[in-house]
Amino acid sequence: MLSNSINGNAKSEEQLECEKEWLQAGHMWLAHRGGFTAVVREAEADAGRAKVRVLQTGEILTVDEDDLEKANPPQLERCEDIAALRCLNECGALNVLRARFAAGLPHARAGHALLVLGPPKRTAPIYTDKVAAMFRGCRADDMPPHVFAAAQSTHRCMLASRRDRAIVFLGRSGSGKTSAMRHCIWYLASAYPAQGSKLTPERLDAAFDVLHMFGSTRTGSNPHASRFVSLTSLDFDGGGALAAASVQVLLPDLRPGQAPLRALHTLYHGCDGRLRRELLLEQAPVTAPNPFLTASERADAPTEFSALKDALQLIGVTEQEQMAMWKIMAAICHLGWAGAVKANTGSGIKYQFASTGCGQRASRLLGVGSDELARAVFLTVPTSPQPNSNLRTPSPSNEREMSGAEAVDAFVTGLYNETFNIVSALVNRSLSTSARTSASILLLDTPGADNPMCAGQQSGAPLSKLLSNYLQERLQAMFHEAMLVAPRDRYAQEGITLDDGAEEDWLSETVNPGPMVELLDKAPQNTIVRSSQADLRECDRRGLLWLLDEESMYPGSSDDTFLERVMSHYGAPSHTHYLIKKAPHARQFVLQHLQGTNPVLYDVTGWVKASRENPVTKKSLTLLQESQNEEIGRLSSWSRGACGPSAWAGAPGDVATLRRASSIRRTLTSGTAGMKRRSTALQAKFVADGIVDTLRRCGAAGVSFVCCLLTNQPADTADDVNVPLLRSQFRGFQLLDAARLYKQGFPEHMPLSEFARRYRLLATSETEEAESTQTAQTTLSDRQIVDDMLLTLDLDVTSYRLGLTQIMFRGGVVGELDARRDAALARVLVRLQARARGLLARRRAQRLRTQHTAARCVQRNVRAFLAVRDWPWWRLLVRVTPLLAVHRTEHRLKHAQEELETLRAKLDKVESERTHYKNETERLETKLSEVGGELTEERAAAALATERADAEAAERLRVERDNRDLLANNQRLQQASERLELELLHWRSADSGGAEPSDSEGSEADASAAGDKYKRRFERAHRELQLLRAQLRRQHEDDLEQLVSVKKQLEKKVQDAYEEVEEQRAVAAQWKRKLQKLTNDMADLRSLLDEQTCRNNLLEKRQRKFDGELQAAQEELKRERSAKERLSRERDQAHAEKYAIEQSLSEARLELELKEERLAAATRELEERGGGGDELTALRRNKSELERRVRDQEEELDELAGQIQLLESSKLRLEMLLEQQRKEARLEAAARDDEMEETRANAAKKLKMLESQLESEHSERSLLLRERHELERRLTALEETARAENHEQAQLLQRLKRDLKRYRALLRDAQTMLEQKEKEGGAKAQIRQLKNQVEDLELAVRAATKARQTAEAEAAEANAALDEATRARSDAAERAMTAAREAAAARAQLDDAEEEAAELLKKYRSSTSALVAAQSEAREACARADAAGEEARAARDKLAELAARLAQAEAGQSQGQHEAERRLELRNKELESSLELEATARSRLEGQLARLRDAHDALAAELGAARAREQHAADELRKVTRQMRELKEENSSLNAKLSEAGRAKAAAESAAAAAASEAAAARDEARLAARRAAALQEALAGDLGSPADSRDSDSDNDSYSSDESIGTFLANHKLSPSAPSRNSVQLDSQKSHTPEGRQSRSSVGSSKQMSPTKESFA
Repeated sequence: MLSNSINGNAKSEEQLECEKEWLQAGHMWLAHRGGFTAVVREAEADAGRAKVRVLQTGEILTVDEDDLEKANPPQLERCEDIAALRCLNECGALNVLRARFAAGLPHARAGHALLVLGPPKRTAPIYTDKVAAMFRGCRADDMPPHVFAAAQSTHRCMLASRRDRAIVFLGRSGSGKTSAMRHCIWYLASAYPAQGSKLTPERLDAAFDVLHMFGSTRTGSNPHASRFVSLTSLDFDGGGALAAASVQVLLPDLRPGQAPLRALHTLYHGCDGRLRRELLLEQAPVTAPNPFLTASERADAPTEFSALKDALQLIGVTEQEQMAMWKIMAAICHLGWAGAVKANTGSGIKYQFASTGCGQRASRLLGVGSDELARAVFLTVPTSPQPNSNLRTPSPSNEREMSGAEAVDAFVTGLYNETFNIVSALVNRSLSTSARTSASILLLDTPGADNPMCAGQQSGAPLSKLLSNYLQERLQAMFHEAMLVAPRDRYAQEGITLDDGAEEDWLSETVNPGPMVELLDKAPQNTIVRSSQADLRECDRRGLLWLLDEESMYPGSSDDTFLERVMSHYGAPSHTHYLIKKAPHARQFVLQHLQGTNPVLYDVTGWVKASRENPVTKKSLTLLQESQNEEIGRLSSWSRGACGPSAWAGAPGDVATLRRASSIRRTLTSGTAGMKRRSTALQAKFVADGIVDTLRRCGAAGVSFVCCLLTNQPADTADDVNVPLLRSQFRGFQLLDAARLYKQGFPEHMPLSEFARRYRLLATSETEEAESTQTAQTTLSDRQIVDDMLLTLDLDVTSYRLGLTQIMFRGGVVGELDARRDAALARVLVRLQARARGLLARRRAQRLRTQHTAARCVQRNVRAFLAVRDWPWWRLLVRVTPLLAVHRTEHRLKHAQEELETLRAKLDKVESERTHYKNETERLETKLSEVGGELTEERAAAALATERADAEAAERLRVERDNRDLLANNQRLQQASERLELELLHWRSADSGGAEPSDSEGSEADASAAGDKYKRRFERAHRELQLLRAQLRRQHEDDLEQLVSVKKQLEKKVQDAYEEVEEQRAVAAQWKRKLQKLTNDMADLRSLLDEQTCRNNLLEKRQRKFDGELQAAQEELKRERSAKERLSRERDQAHAEKYAIEQSLSEARLELELKEERLAAATRELEERGGGGDELTALRRNKSELERRVRDQEEELDELAGQIQLLESSKLRLEMLLEQQRKEARLEAAARDDEMEETRANAAKKLKMLESQLESEHSERSLLLRERHELERRLTALEETARAENHEQAQLLQRLKRDLKRYRALLRDAQTMLEQKEKEGGAKAQIRQLKNQVEDLELAVRAATKARQTAEAEAAEANAALDEATRARSDAAERAMTAAREAAAARAQLDDAEEEAAELLKKYRSSTSALVAAQSEAREACARADAAGEEARAARDKLAELAARLAQAEAGQSQGQHEAERRLELRNKELESSLELEATARSRLEGQLARLRDAHDALAAELGAARAREQHAADELRKVTRQMRELKEENSSLNAKLSEAGRAKAAAESAAAAAASEAAAARDEARLAARRAAALQEALAGDLGSPADSRDSDSDNDSYSSDESIGTFLANHKLSPSAPSRNSVQLDSQKSHTPEGRQSRSSVGSSKQMSPTKESFA
């Protein structure tokens, strides 16, 4: 993600400006109940409030700060991954989902999870073959979010790891989980088909059409809701092609009586007339009601039934098998019309079919008798007694008699489940193959989370909805573990810390699905089956499903008792009371599913009965297997043998599939699951355990999650998005937390060894040898190798973390590394292919040479054959050789026949062994089936014994509890009997005492006196007893009233404490939300800062790379220029050499012609001499001499003309070179001018920015100084005020101490006098009140002292914090001054750099002017060359004249020819001198050009140095800017500290005010106590004197003794002292080392609690 954003296209200036304006505008989201609204922040309001303007209406609102969330830029509105948002919050994520859904893009990512919005349609243009072809073979980073992308990524990971992978589909009912799963299966089948396999996409579509037609029902939230769990396994071979497939069907919840089934509806309303006659549907009573059929949507039924038949035919289901299924389903329809009524026969069956004809038609279709069908449906308990019936305990499920309608419903449910079992077995038969597979992809689809209230249903959800929601909770727990818990654990194991500000308790119970899962399926830890309300403390808690199972087994239980037990386990006193609540209606409760985002109302009516399997359901299998219809019996037996238990259906074929099926089978049939297989509720728990174990075998990173989100309710508009519904699902899945952890963490990881092995190619240079690599690997550890590789790869340090054993990467970094690795591998493969092609070409050439040699050999042999074919011995050999070959062929044929006989014997032996093994296998299979049947019977017997043992245990517990109750009653009755016996003995003794005088032998007077005496004693004792009883009763009533009042006070305090705790919790939760929001904002800012840092680093790297490439290009350009100049010089030299050679050749030709002419002249001369006179000979000789001279002059003139042409070409070349130099100089000057202007503009901008920053820093510094002075002034005033208050408090404390001593003395005297007059009676209540009041005063004084000390300590802390803040501010000011000085120095350096640049510009201009002067000189030289050319033309003209004169001389002119020749020679010498002068001028110009080039290079070097200095100044400027930023941060921290100091100061002021108020109250109470003591002293009428002076120095032992006397007083009056108060404990902790202090402390606390109020004393 980070690398993708970094590698994106660079932003233009306009885009950056628009983004800056958008950020400055302050766009935000206002979250409310109906969704969210775009607003703009206007201004701050009260504390925690803000004013915003609604963009759509322009309305100004004042809202809470917590309801505002930052908005993202518009370009991120449709981003593919939510984790890529700049401000990652809930409103931003929901806005992305809404925008993508509106644009027709229903897929998005949240980290590793894929989000699918709304139920995807199969006819949508995003699920076509063309779209699927775009995803095949791609990596995860190269694909947009799509269901095909999830399937492709899973397939790629499976091939890379050769391990099983899984895709789990989550979501609510109707959100499109099944459609998404089918799209994945279709893509994998179409993208990776096996050669010649029968698993075509059409066949798979047909199989799932059939499966979902039979396994779906109509609900309020989904018209095609799947009612079973499907675990689809796609098995691939080693090449990644789809080789086999299978479907495991788990927990089918198909009850025709509860919801209308699509298959029954389609069959009844869609079959044709012939099939209706065969199924006896024409004879059915159409007008009669049928609970299993509906009359809606009849028009689409024929089309659906035709499509169903085509699909069945496509998957290979024969007509006989189809007819068997149609007959079973038609029998279900007839049983619905048959109904049930009370039977009036004496056959032992209490119910019978209401419509006998419908029952007979159902029996005919099923192939059984009508009586047999009636007994199977209605005969639940056999009438004949079973053997050993007295030793068995009846099952609790059979205690209540079943009604006829319930029996028919249960039997129909069993029939349809068997039909669905047959369908699943046929589907697996069509998908299974015998191909070998390497790995598999598992696709899990479960019934979605369903809430009837969302569909408008007011009734509670049944048990089946609870089981579906429970499965979703388990899968959500897996998602939570994989996305949130496992990455944190991995970081902790690797020692990697995340800078996200998360607390240690980041996973609380409110955001963890674990408590809800534990509430539902927590297993019991003991063997107690059922416990009463009083025994709940002794047994552990168990889950709701276990409680339901226990209640279903306990006799006499009901739905009300089950709900009572659930609420007693998890009600309000429990820590999980927020998960479950009692509904206002009876038998209803609410569960907070998916972290409280989906509260579901459940109705427990019928749950206890529905949790146990109905025995009538099992009879349907036996009835179908014993059917007279052979096809029905064969199908039912075969489906049971192929699929095993009815709870699951597997496919025989692949080994891995069989292993998974056997593992789930063991989970469902072994251990506790085997014993509880009759419990419907616990079977869901065991199935969930098996699924979770199967998924965990795929590994930690082997499970991919596809979260399907429902965009609207069925009643809403299809194009509109229900934001509250989408928000609840978004929160329930915890997608925001997963995306935030993905963004802030390092989600991609791999071991160090694997990283070193995988990316060694990128870190190894091409010239490095393999031996050195192996040596380095043997000597270095994995961590050192990875460190070296990371340095070589040049990755950004923020994009990875190096752990102990693994390396962690940000999202997208691994994809970038893979792309680089693929490019490097491509280069290596290209080189390898080149070498391989070269090797193949050499081998081909060698083969051609070999063929050429062989052809030559063949030709030689053919020539030899042609030479010897007519020889006699050759003819003899040709005739004899076939005879020898025939003999050899017979020998070979005989040997082959012997081998054939041996092979036949071996084949017969193998066939016999095969037959033997086959018979043995059949025998073993038969034995295995028998053992399996016996094992099933034993398990059934064990389950029955377990149930009866549980019932016996429950009965035993009930009997034991009744026994305990009876024993308690017996003991109570015995005590009452003993008391009555004692009273009886007493009255008997009294009667015997009254009758003794009549029996004695004494006188009657003595007897009467004794009787009166005893009577008086008895009456006196009776009166004393009555008085004692009255006294005890009054005392008991007083104590009871006092205890009641204390209890009320304590209850009130406890209630207040609870309310305060709740308020504190609410406040803490609010602060936690604020903290989480701030933490998230900080994390977003940190991620944005990391992204910007990475982008800056990447831009710097690119800049350095560009500079290096530019420098290399410039050097290459220089090399090319020098090479061009060298080539031009070589070309000129070659031209010169060529010209010289041509000249020498022409000279040689001229010499040859000259010699020939001379020879001809000599010949003619000889001829003339031989035939003429002397005069003529002399003339001819002169003529020839003159001709020779003329020719010599012509040759010299031609040489001069050639030299002139050479000079002209040199001149032209110089002109072209000068023009090129002029153009380059102009271009370089313009480029340098542009660079200087750009540099000057950048420097001016930077200077302006620095000046603005310095001005802002200066203003902030001045503001801080003013605030500092103001704070110092306020602190001084506060110190003075605190000093005065401390002085006043000290004086007040001294006065209070004196008053307290005086009051203690008065109290001590009053106590002594009261002790003296205690015998006469006194005012005990007043003394107690006085003592209590004095103790209250002491406690108040101590509290005031403690408050004053606390205020002083807080004031001292505030002063210390303020001093620290002052010091920090001064340091910050010094740093600001230092930064300002550094900025000034940087500005001075920048000015120097500008001056140097100006000087360089001046030098450059002067060099340009010199170059212009040189160009003018070159032009003058060109003019001189032109003049030389004109002179050469004049010389040609003169040469023409000379030729004319020579012609005249030949005609016999005068001897003036010698003078002309002499002038011509002089002119030639002048031309030679002018040519030499031109050559010297040319050399001088070349020297000037060389000097100009050197000056130009020097200027370029100086300009580069100026650029370097400018770069250094820019670096210094960035450093100063960074220091300023740090100073700003320190300034903000100082402001925070100052604010904290201010808050501490305010707290200290409030504490001081509280202490002052308490002191004032203490003074008032002390005055009141003084007045009361004076009144008491006057009332006692005793002159006690003034003991204040004499008792000032008394120690605290007197108070302790008074405390002891008060404790003694309370003990005498039987008032137990309570625990001491908190203040007394804090104030008297220093006296705890003595027993007197402890006793005094306890007595003070008791007197504190027992003291009356001030109003009652008054």
